[in-house]
Amino acid sequence: ASMDVVWSVANCTVSASVKLDGGNVYTVINPVLVPWCFIALYLGISRFLFFRRASFANRSGLYAVCFLMFGVMMTNAMLADSILADHWSWIRTVFSIVDVSLTSSIAVVILCCGLYDGGIIDVASLKTKLCIMASIAAIWIGWIATFYTNQFVVGFLVLYLGVITVCCPTYLVVELKYIRANSVPRVAVDKFFLTGISGAIGMMAMLASKQLCACFQNNISMFAFINSNSVWFVCSDLAIYYMAEYVRLRSQNNL
Repeated sequence: ASMDVVWSVANCTVSASVKLDGGNVYTVINPVLVPWCFIALYLGISRFLFFRRASFANRSGLYAVCFLMFGVMMTNAMLADSILADHWSWIRTVFSIVDVSLTSSIAVVILCCGLYDGGIIDVASLKTKLCIMASIAAIWIGWIATFYTNQFVVGFLVLYLGVITVCCPTYLVVELKYIRANSVPRVAVDKFFLTGISGAIGMMAMLASKQLCACFQNNISMFAFINSNSVWFVCSDLAIYYMAEYVRLRSQNNL
């Protein structure tokens, strides 16, 4: 059966519509996101398994959980923001809630990784585990309430942008102190800085969504790759990859 693919831009969003025999049309939003999400799933699962099995697993267990959460989150993002974005609204809503809830939860876990590295918290203690679980539960409840009440602007500012911009920079600051105090090898430090740079570029792309749209939307082939979502997804993959490398190289030196 033959099929035609029609690319279009509407409301600063790239879409590809596939017209199948019989007149049926299936639209995928931001199709460029799909391969990056599969890469993210591979990174998440492979890094989780590696760090759980490594000889230094007792020092990197929380990072392993973070990587697995990332893989699951990006899979949900692929379904919510791309493959199902134009179809089956209630199913897409479920995937969207899981996507944004996991995104905010990952930021909290990353912060806890830094606090553990800095000796500020003990992730083995019951009190710390309960605090982490309570924080994540509050995030999920907050996002469910956001979708239920349609208060998406508040949800984005508080639960998404707010949580990420507090947790991730705090992790970087605490980790910098850890690096200085423990003489972490330069090769690992380089990966740490690339983690921060990748995350910062991705966040700036999200905040500059309208500007990217104004610059590239008249060139669909370019805008398909250079839009806020695609840059954010690519940078997220890079940030997790470099973070995993940082932890691996650091841990191999018993740090």
